[in-house]
Amino acid sequence: MIKSVTQLIAAIQTDISKWGNITKPWFRGESGDQLPLCPKIAKHTASEENYLLQSFRRQAGGLANTPPREQTDNWLFFAQHYGVPTRLLDWTEGALHALYFAINGRRSNPRIYMLNAQRLNQLAGVLTDAPNYPLSWVKVGAIYIALAWQHRNLDDEQINQIRSHGWNPDIPIAFPATYQDQRMIAQRSCFTYMGWS
Repeated sequence: MIKSVTQLIAAIQTDISKWGNITKPWFRGESGDQLPLCPKIAKHTASEENYLLQSFRRQAGGLANTPPREQTDNWLFFAQHYGVPTRLLDWTEGALHALYFAINGRRSNPRIYMLNAQRLNQLAGVLTDAPNYPLSWVKVGAIYIALAWQHRNLDDEQINQIRSHGWNPDIPIAFPATYQDQRMIAQRSCFTYMGWS
């Protein structure tokens, strides 16, 4: 069990040394007994998902920095940071940010997850180039995010189209956030996006 920040940093450095690439790790801090690494939307149906996202977009006019209507990906980031259940799971590029989230609630079972985002995307069949930006929105991300605004159960043609690009929709994908507000900047936000199964 890790009992100090120094021990945490040493453990992170030990694990990163085994990765064999130059990708920066991402972190997530959690505590309590909830299911690990499960986005909030998992408790809702497809119709509830669409209703929650559309309602948020309709009512968000009074919030600062709302994205243009056609930027679906930015709306999903925005909704996530205002507590709307989405398919996104928050990560951070800062280990100490994750530590804060793991211990802030003073609940039992604090833990920090570390993710090799580039490797996750390789497993999903998403080719990545730059170590700090594991996913190109132009190539892949916008398609995945657009699916969040549709029904979870895609038809065979849509699934075949995605698989034809070599992507595996059963594996989450990782991507950096487009920073839209101060909270996202402060938390050094990045996300994994869970599929539609």
